[in-house]
Amino acid sequence: MSSQSPTQHLVLTVTAVPEVAEFVIPMVAELGFDTFEETEVGFVTSMLAQVPHTDLDVLLGPLAESGMISYTAQVIEGQNWNAVWEASIDPVRIAQDCRVRAAFHVPDRTIRYDIVITPKMAFGTGHHATTAQVMRYMLKHDLSGLSVLDAGSGSGVLAILAELQGANRVFAYDNDPWCVESIAENIAGNGCQQVVGALGTIRTVEAGEPFDWVLANINRNILLDEMDGYERNLKAGGKLVLSGFHEEDIAALTAKASALDLHYHTHTLEGPWAMLAFNKPMIPTLTNTD
Repeated sequence: MSSQSPTQHLVLTVTAVPEVAEFVIPMVAELGFDTFEETEVGFVTSMLAQVPHTDLDVLLGPLAESGMISYTAQVIEGQNWNAVWEASIDPVRIAQDCRVRAAFHVPDRTIRYDIVITPKMAFGTGHHATTAQVMRYMLKHDLSGLSVLDAGSGSGVLAILAELQGANRVFAYDNDPWCVESIAENIAGNGCQQVVGALGTIRTVEAGEPFDWVLANINRNILLDEMDGYERNLKAGGKLVLSGFHEEDIAALTAKASALDLHYHTHTLEGPWAMLAFNKPMIPTLTNTD
């Protein structure tokens, strides 16, 4: 039986690259952490302070010793943790006409796309450069009447933005049940009618007809492994947008895309993080076999 006050909260801050953070979140969730906020370098989570620090050290210590993560844990005494947590999270402005906020932030009717995302067990609040770069790229294009596939959707923020930009068919999937729950909640919270959420991977979901755009903000290894699936789900003349990797990964991802007859369009950089966009030609490129 813990002697800690029920008003105490244990705040865990983890520094890790996205693919490692995605692996760590379910681990600490088993201890009772239930609200997760993406940061530029990992995530922050909290729970009622009922887990001894020793339990965290047993769970996360080996990862920290290996250099995969670093973490800190702190007990917040006798405060309204929700108020403290909410005060620490600011809406993020993606572009002049788009921001991402939590439900407890005051709406701004002057912003065209004022997206509400509840930070939980899924990445995608727009605070991280990987998400923000894709959103900025989307905002430079007219998605009216287009179909969009959001692969590894996380919170569903990219799918939601696609519908708000006029896409008339949006399919968002993730292989994590927690993420699928977040997608459903965030779809409802933003009044979306065209977004369909599903559990699975690019190899298992039934997404229907190919899409005009395929978005995949995941990580280098999964992008390389699944890119053939993205290509199969992309219409001729469509666009593939990739994010969740570092600048040094551009060459490998571009080579894989080229092998699939996807043509480089552009890339952006924000800190160490990169985004790549490719076009699928209307007519397949003929290969000279002589």
